[in-house]
Amino acid sequence: MASNNTKLDCLIKLQEKISEKLDQEKQKEIIPEKLGKDTLELNKAKTGLEELNAQLDAAIESEKSISIQYDDAFAKTQECQKRFEFASSQREFEALQKEHKDAEDNFNQLRKLKKAKKDEIESISKRVAEMTEHVNTLQSEYDKESMEVDGKIEEINNRIQVIDEEITTIKGDSVSDESFNKLYNIAKKKGGVGLVPVYGQVCMGCNTVLPMQFVIDLRIKQHNDEIDTCPYCSRMIYYMEGLPAEEEKNYLFDDFDATRITAKNNDNIDSDDYSDGDNDDVLESDDSSFDDVI
Repeated sequence: MASNNTKLDCLIKLQEKISEKLDQEKQKEIIPEKLGKDTLELNKAKTGLEELNAQLDAAIESEKSISIQYDDAFAKTQECQKRFEFASSQREFEALQKEHKDAEDNFNQLRKLKKAKKDEIESISKRVAEMTEHVNTLQSEYDKESMEVDGKIEEINNRIQVIDEEITTIKGDSVSDESFNKLYNIAKKKGGVGLVPVYGQVCMGCNTVLPMQFVIDLRIKQHNDEIDTCPYCSRMIYYMEGLPAEEEKNYLFDDFDATRITAKNNDNIDSDDYSDGDNDDVLESDDSSFDDVI
């Protein structure tokens, strides 16, 4: 358990609320991500539909032009057909035959083009209908998802507001704005955790072994209602009191008289009592050092 230090107790409670708030803010960022993907898919479908409609409009205009040419070509063949009756010579008849043949060839070609264009219009129209249905489905899903996201974000904002009110209550007169902002900023940079305990000599934020003299000074500061930070991970730290002796010895790595450090009565802690603690070497743990500890 932590000490009965009023400021420390408040900071521990604030750490919990800060962690919760940061988690809520993270969720607030994550929730719209799917909506963003839905937006991209919807916009892509709408763009595809616009392109198909443009193709359809162009095909319809082209079919109109071909129809006009088709009608003119048909009229030309009919005209040539009638003029055969008035041919007065073989030469004129042969000229009319060639003109009629050219008119029929042009007419037949335009008839094929007109049919092909109608088939194209029918095909594009079918694709437009399918894409329109797809866009409408995506739009419906997007609108539904958007409403759900708005509702979730509103819930998160309401929860964050409650957390802020709880933070204000916990802070009271015990924790200054400066101390709170420091804790909050550290937590934002350290995955939501800005305050961690020290077990024996080990910072539980970075699993680094602290010098015994540093731990002694930490306990003195803690007794005097002061907070320190880990020199390695920069988190705010406090000494965890009351660990069972069998457990605490797993977190002690100095030959210094550890029994004095684990004394239950902290009221008599004084820096002069530890003047013989001159071992300030830092031992950083590797992964294997803490397999049985963490």
